[in-house]
Amino acid sequence: MIGLREIRQLLDGKISTSQCIAAIQQATRRYAKRQLTWFRRQTNFEQLNLSLFSHNEAVRWFLLRKHSEPRGLSGVRTKG
Repeated sequence: MIGLREIRQLLDGKISTSQCIAAIQQATRRYAKRQLTWFRRQTNFEQLNLSLFSHNEAVRWFLLRKHSEPRGLSGVRTKG
């Protein structure tokens, strides 16, 4: 869990509150970077940029697309 080690150090008096916050922020950035690296290496997923859509619009778009795929190919994703 992100932050658990840092909180434990804070509670043990080994680091200050500001050091704890900075360490949790750094751990979060590192975890996000590992996630992005993992996703980039996946070849069976299509990367989608849905940043221009609201959450509801993105879900609606995805569901409409999913239901319009041929039945046998619904589980297949290609990197675009």
